[in-house]
Amino acid sequence: MTSLMASRHRWIYIGAIVLLVAMLVTGLLTYSRLHSTNEANRKAAQLSDALRAAGYPVPSQSQIVHTLGEDGGAVCENPSNALTQAQWKYGMSNGAGGPGQRPVLSDREVVFAEAIVLSVYCPEKLADIKEKIDDLKLGNTVRNRPSAAPPTRSRPMTDEIARRIAGLMPRAKADLAELVAIPSVADPRQYPPEKCREAAEWVAAAFGEAGLRDVHLEETPDGSHAVIGHRPPPPGAPTVLLYCHYDVQPPLDDSAWTSPPFELTERDGRWYGRGTADCKGNIVMHLTALRALGDDVPVGIKFVAEGSEEQGTGGLEAYVPPHAGELHADALLICDTGNAAVGVPTATTSLRGLANLVVTVSTLHGDMHSGMFGGPAPDALAALIRALDSLRDADGGTRIDGLDCEGGWSGVGYDEEQFRTDAGVLDGVRLTGSGTVADRLWARPAVTVLGIDCPPVVGSAAAIPATARARVSLRVPPGTDPQAAQNALTAHLEAAVPWGARVGVEPESTGSPFRAATGGPAYAALDRAMQEVYGRPMSFLGQGGSIPLCNVFARTFPEAEIILMGVEEPRCLIHAPNESVDPGEIEHMANVEALFLRHYANPTRT
Repeated sequence: MTSLMASRHRWIYIGAIVLLVAMLVTGLLTYSRLHSTNEANRKAAQLSDALRAAGYPVPSQSQIVHTLGEDGGAVCENPSNALTQAQWKYGMSNGAGGPGQRPVLSDREVVFAEAIVLSVYCPEKLADIKEKIDDLKLGNTVRNRPSAAPPTRSRPMTDEIARRIAGLMPRAKADLAELVAIPSVADPRQYPPEKCREAAEWVAAAFGEAGLRDVHLEETPDGSHAVIGHRPPPPGAPTVLLYCHYDVQPPLDDSAWTSPPFELTERDGRWYGRGTADCKGNIVMHLTALRALGDDVPVGIKFVAEGSEEQGTGGLEAYVPPHAGELHADALLICDTGNAAVGVPTATTSLRGLANLVVTVSTLHGDMHSGMFGGPAPDALAALIRALDSLRDADGGTRIDGLDCEGGWSGVGYDEEQFRTDAGVLDGVRLTGSGTVADRLWARPAVTVLGIDCPPVVGSAAAIPATARARVSLRVPPGTDPQAAQNALTAHLEAAVPWGARVGVEPESTGSPFRAATGGPAYAALDRAMQEVYGRPMSFLGQGGSIPLCNVFARTFPEAEIILMGVEEPRCLIHAPNESVDPGEIEHMANVEALFLRHYANPTRT
């Protein structure tokens, strides 16, 4: 009997083990399928962005996933194969099969589009079709697209840097998780100042470990701390300043976040959390590039991480001029922007300036009962609304008396449908203003009401508001003086408030617009690095945001080249809930930075 029971127990144990093994195998297969699907979808979205930015028709995401999977499929297995080219051409066609119908792409465009596919799925295979690209001379296609061919280069050096950076990405993710967990909002009314200090000390320790010397905190005039460090140049080598900022925007509405704002969360191939892109992702990008170079940093390095950029209180801007010798460099990498789209290497060459103010309207000594006095008694909130409404024309475009609001943008455009997607515009809602999206975004003033102080709906009483105020932001394009713009905005509001209501205007700090000069050796080195990493030349774009520090640097170091770049592409949703970063952009832009430092040190070095 005992032997029979033992035998039964053995079979029960064996059965349980078999069942557990089966469940484990099933779970691993399911996980693998899910991982593959997520990666394929991430790559498909990246390819869609790159094709759209180049002006090509974009297949559906499901079609891209089916054709290319997560690794590029046959296109990456044998890029030069004629059948592969034909299949890709068919996939990029308009589905034409009947009489009189033809594919959208020409033969030469197929090769260019294939180069974009390779740059997303298998950049190491770009060399396989370089000869075709050279033969077709794609640098002068009918659409004036720049050539996707990388320049002749030494593959071992470039590939070794790429391998090092790929190996450093788990550390980059861990670093970003630690940084995101620190709520470094530089507003003591919202978050403890100790959190900014904690972030500053983290940055100082990390860059000290990465090989910079004398990394320390410097208090700036607004009370924030800048992290400063350096690495001396080899004899005869130039010096490059690396900039970033460690403070972040407040999370705004916590309930609007899908995951906690101060907890790095991976979802659909992206890393979510406040500051993942702006600007802690750029901090990690700098770190990863320096770690990949190790002791072989061929230029001098100056490093500065700002502690109050998002608050616009000007601490570092006031610190720079009297400390010019400490920060002087031949080229400055201002890493607080990003690419036009994932996979589209971009330098920002134009920034709008900023002129903010707070306007207060008063009509009564105090709030009065709306039943007893409503009608003849002037409503301060209504008067304020009238004045704010006068800042826009019937199409919603900005119109301010005494200010030119009709500028035009001559650079790379911004597709309207892509802008609607990037900005999250609801279906059926029209864009405001006239002209192209690029005109409105980069070449004209743009007014925004940032906030209004008035009685909230919940708890409001039957009373006529005696006072109301609003914070108004005015973005100004290059060529417009921000102080003159602020004066024009002030005069317009004072004149527009109706009924003789009293008006008070409190000007806030202004920031000048910026336009970069792009003809020097630093830009040439950056273009070369971007072609090697992304397989296509660098694009130039404007940006609607403001970085006042750029003008301070330009005035303080007039001979230096100033480059704006980084990991903040449109899908990052910086300053909004659910900010995120594409980890591939951190990896690729770290690679760009490392190669840039090498090329800038010696333009002939391969």
